[in-house]
Amino acid sequence: MIWVNSNSSDVSTPTPGIRLSDYIEEGIPHTVTYCYDASGNANMYMLNVTQNRLPLSIPDPYGYNQFNQPSIYFNETGVFGHKWWMFITPYAYSNGTYENACLYYSDDGLIWNVPPGVKNPIGTRIESDYNSNAYGFDPYGSDPNLIYNPDTEKFMLYYVIGDIIGNVTIESPKVKTYDGITVSPEINVTAHGVSPTVLYDRATKMYYMWIVDIDPDPHVIYRYTSIDSVNFDNKQVVGQSSNYQPWHMNTMNYPGKSTLYALFTLMSNEGFNDDLHIATANSYTDNFTVQSSPLLKVGDSSSATHEDVQLYRSAGKFSDDGNTLKLWIPAHDTLGAWTVFYTQATTENGVWTVKNFTTQRVPLMTIQNTQYLYTPKQWMLSQGDSPTSHGVKREINEVWGYKTDHTPKTTVKNMGAYTQIEVAPTDLQKVSDYQVMIPASMLNISSQRESLDVKYK
Repeated sequence: MIWVNSNSSDVSTPTPGIRLSDYIEEGIPHTVTYCYDASGNANMYMLNVTQNRLPLSIPDPYGYNQFNQPSIYFNETGVFGHKWWMFITPYAYSNGTYENACLYYSDDGLIWNVPPGVKNPIGTRIESDYNSNAYGFDPYGSDPNLIYNPDTEKFMLYYVIGDIIGNVTIESPKVKTYDGITVSPEINVTAHGVSPTVLYDRATKMYYMWIVDIDPDPHVIYRYTSIDSVNFDNKQVVGQSSNYQPWHMNTMNYPGKSTLYALFTLMSNEGFNDDLHIATANSYTDNFTVQSSPLLKVGDSSSATHEDVQLYRSAGKFSDDGNTLKLWIPAHDTLGAWTVFYTQATTENGVWTVKNFTTQRVPLMTIQNTQYLYTPKQWMLSQGDSPTSHGVKREINEVWGYKTDHTPKTTVKNMGAYTQIEVAPTDLQKVSDYQVMIPASMLNISSQRESLDVKYK
């Protein structure tokens, strides 16, 4: 939703947000805040959300809003003006046609946008190099991996072009660079396998790549090194301690130590182990020891909107003190849809586990203005979810008045920079139709020329 000055023709769109129903449970009060930006837009947030997952808002070039295989980069001071960067593939209903890597930025790790100079997807096969006869009918640009080289001041965007034809796998890693303005042409990388994960050691100016070769049975992890991020050699076998074979992995540095961590998805001859696992290595050249218990089990994901049946290649970033592991995890549900969510893990007695956490402020959905509703202050704005929105945009179901027997249970407090509104559920609404009912008089509508923007279903 957007509140906007009706005489402004060039008002910028507020930051898109996330569905309210993804945060709440039946009958649980919550706190909503709003504040105006310099253009007159009102952005809404929920305060002090406690749970073990938060949804993401990511613009999908294919329109399904299903993603998989995230890779995350974070810099507190920002790169190209933003703290968070993500390289990820759309993957609607596991259809490999959409599995082509896309680049996004964020300032909170939840709401993602397309960077300047980028037209997603960027990790797509090149027709002149690959054709249907060579690659079968389901080619893909998958398994993205994102690193930043502070010496060249460019992102390195790795992904795999590949297919599986009978018993033969064709897995060709590629890389492009991004300098904040332009994405480079595609470059061949001298390695073979799936799920490449690269770390850059600035002290030695060396790139380390781990990649899973799925041709052998069982699968083998290989480690390569490179000085230019493209030509990798010094191929070495890397062990992992579980009784399963590796499928996908993603490596992470631990702050202040030489210890490496990796997130693993594993499998056996019977199929995938659907949980997410974490492993450690003492150095860049060490084998990985997989924690005996999963980092997150499918049955522990606790989603109010769907039931997970598989967790997949995930991304992580440790807090500066190393006590919290921030995670972006793809989950496959019983309906076949993929959802990427944010969560956090902590360690107790040396065992890392995903647990509930509290987020101070999370953004709610906004939609682009479509019409003005001139209304006196006795009207209230009622916000609901559309089942056809795929989790992308918020739609306004109704605008109710005070005299319609729907009395909101609200507590309002002026916090100076923003207005805090505590809202309790109304007795006539289901969670899937959840209503936040805010009296217009609380929204300072008079300063917006008595105008509300509303998009109806």
